[in-house]
Amino acid sequence: MVDSYDCHDGYMTSRGHIGAAAVPALLAVVDCLERYKGIKVTGADMVKALVLCYEVASRCGDKMHATWPTYHTSGVWTGIGVAAMTCYLMGTSECVLRHALGLAEFHGPCGCMMRVIEYASNIKDGLSWGPKVGISSYVMAEQGFEGAPSELVELNEVSESYGEDWLILVHYYKRWPICRWAHCALLCAERLFVEMGPVTSKDIESILIETSKDSVSLGTEIPTCADGVQYTMGYPLALMLLRGDLHHSIFTSEHFRDPEADALTRKITAVEADDCQDLWRRTRKRKARVTFSFSDGSSKTLEDLTGEFLDNPVSDEQLIRKYSTLMNLILDEKSTKQLADIVVNLENLTEDDRLTLKELLYGQKEGSKPLDSHANGFHDSMNI
Repeated sequence: MVDSYDCHDGYMTSRGHIGAAAVPALLAVVDCLERYKGIKVTGADMVKALVLCYEVASRCGDKMHATWPTYHTSGVWTGIGVAAMTCYLMGTSECVLRHALGLAEFHGPCGCMMRVIEYASNIKDGLSWGPKVGISSYVMAEQGFEGAPSELVELNEVSESYGEDWLILVHYYKRWPICRWAHCALLCAERLFVEMGPVTSKDIESILIETSKDSVSLGTEIPTCADGVQYTMGYPLALMLLRGDLHHSIFTSEHFRDPEADALTRKITAVEADDCQDLWRRTRKRKARVTFSFSDGSSKTLEDLTGEFLDNPVSDEQLIRKYSTLMNLILDEKSTKQLADIVVNLENLTEDDRLTLKELLYGQKEGSKPLDSHANGFHDSMNI
C-alpha cells in the first residue's frame, strides 16, 4: 500500500524509496523463519536487518546514479539491499552472500524512471519486484546458483563508510502521497489556503508555477488514473486550494473526478525557472515560486524551499496523522495504535507483542495454519 499510494519514505541523493522494499521483505523472511524453522527473530535483529538493508541499498543507489547515465527505478538497487538483509537473517556464508548480491544486481528491475513519470502507470518504482528479486537471489545462491560479483557493492568499494556515515539518517518522510518534486508548490498552495480559505476556479484567473526541470516534468494535465494523481503537480495543487490538505481520499471517486479541481487544474501552468534549476544543480534542493492571479485583477506570489524535508522534516504529529489515516482504512483505531506502539518499540519486542503483531498483520493467531496455499512451496524454495 505504501508504494501504490506513493506514501513511502525517500532518499534524496538517489531519488528512491528503500522502506517500501525493505519492510515487506523483512516481514516475509521473519515469518518464514518462524513458521518453518522455529526461529523467532528478535526485535533487535529486525531493527539491525532493516538498518543493514537501508545502508547497503543507499550506497548502491548512490553509486548507480553516479555511474549510470539514466535515472533508474528504485527496485534495482533496493533489491540488492534486500538480498543483503535476507542473507543476514538466514545466517548464510560469505560465499552465498556475494553470489546473492551479484544475482540481485543482475536481475533487478532496471526500468527508466522518467518514463513512469511521463506515462503514469501501476509499475511505479519497480518496488514490487525489488524485494522479490532480493529474496529470490538468496534462494538461488543458497542452492548453488552463481552470480557475477556485484559491481555496485564490490567493484565500487561502497563499504568504506559503513559504520561511520549512517545514510538511514538522511532519509525523509513526505507529508502527502504525491511525488516529492511537487511538494514545494503544494506548500505554497497550502499557505494560500491558510490565508484565504478555499480557493475556487471562479476566484482564479491563472496560476503560474516556476520551479526546477524535474518538477516541471510532472506536468499539469488532468490525470486519468490514481497513479497519474501521484505523478503530477497541477491536480494536487488544485485539491490543496480547495481543501487545504491531501491524503488518501484524493484517490476516491469523490475527489479524483472532481469537476471543480479539473477546472482549477486547467488554469495552472508550470515552467522551468533558471534560479530554481541552478539551486537544484548546486545543492540538490528544490524551490518553487507560485504566482496566483485572481479574477479581481490582483495577484500574489509565494515561494517555498521547505519542501526539502531534511531542512524541514515532517513532524511526529504529521507522521502519526498520515499513518493513522492510512491504517484506519484496514484496522480499527485501537489496532492502529497497538501496531504503532509495537513498531516504535520494536527493539524491545516481547512475546506478547509478537503474537499481537502477527494477528494484526496476518490475521493469524498462535497455532493457526499458514494463510497462503503456496506457503509450503515457498518453504521448500527457501531451503529451510
